[in-house]
Amino acid sequence: MKVRSGLIATLVMLCGCTTTPIDSSKTTRLPAEQLLKPELVAKRASEPTTQVPVLFIRDAGFYGGGCLHEIYINDEPVLKLGTSESIQLYLPVGRTRFRNEIGGIVCPIFSTAAETDLKDKDLLTVRTGTNEGRPFIRLERK
Repeated sequence: MKVRSGLIATLVMLCGCTTTPIDSSKTTRLPAEQLLKPELVAKRASEPTTQVPVLFIRDAGFYGGGCLHEIYINDEPVLKLGTSESIQLYLPVGRTRFRNEIGGIVCPIFSTAAETDLKDKDLLTVRTGTNEGRPFIRLERK
């Protein structure tokens, strides 16, 4: 009974925690096996003016570290971010919907989304992490 109570207390404690924002220079590059759309890594020569760079960063922190954040762009799975990982992708200009999903055997099932209009010369960062035990997705323009 003591072990069970300790496990429950630990889970409750972990759920109330928040990850820490990390600068892109301190992240590690997303491993190739977690990139589901490798064609988005390089700007396509056939349409160079209709693509903008978008940086994806997952915040640092222990909490939720065993769970990958699966990122969808316009309802297509594109990448799976681990803790303190990042990657820059080139996306077409226009209305874009980003969705962050986590879930699995160890992780609670959550989904959160954000939309924006990507415009030529945009500098957009898509940041994911955990706040109060729930995943978030935040769009940051520079």
